[in-house]
Amino acid sequence: MSNDLGPVILALRIGLILILYGFLLAVVAVVWRELQVAGKQAEQPRRPLARLIVIESGEMGLKPGDSLDLQPITNLGRSLSNAIVLPDSYASSEHALLTFRKGQWWVEDLNSRNGTFVNDDRLTAPTVIGNGDVLRIGQVRMRLATG
Repeated sequence: MSNDLGPVILALRIGLILILYGFLLAVVAVVWRELQVAGKQAEQPRRPLARLIVIESGEMGLKPGDSLDLQPITNLGRSLSNAIVLPDSYASSEHALLTFRKGQWWVEDLNSRNGTFVNDDRLTAPTVIGNGDVLRIGQVRMRLATG
């Protein structure tokens, strides 16, 4: 009787091996497609969350209308270590911090000497700012543009 089952067992083994190879091939195909999609998405430049549009440049080398891209955490000041460097003698080395939290932009003065202003009001605490609000640091005036 065991001889009668030999060809059946061999066929089952071959079938199982073919199923395993088919499964592995399917997994490789899915991974390959996912990698191609991820690669195409990585090639597309990411749009900044928002921008500051220069209104008055003060002593800066920028011109009115120039755009400064914002990241979720953007520090501003005179020091070269800032994400946005403001070469203005009235700006402190580390002057202000812009952060994107819970769908809103917040601006915070970092104990600067001359203060940070939003719509000509001096900041005394972290403040929510929105599209069109004007931020003044030193002699530099910038309008927040979102979206």
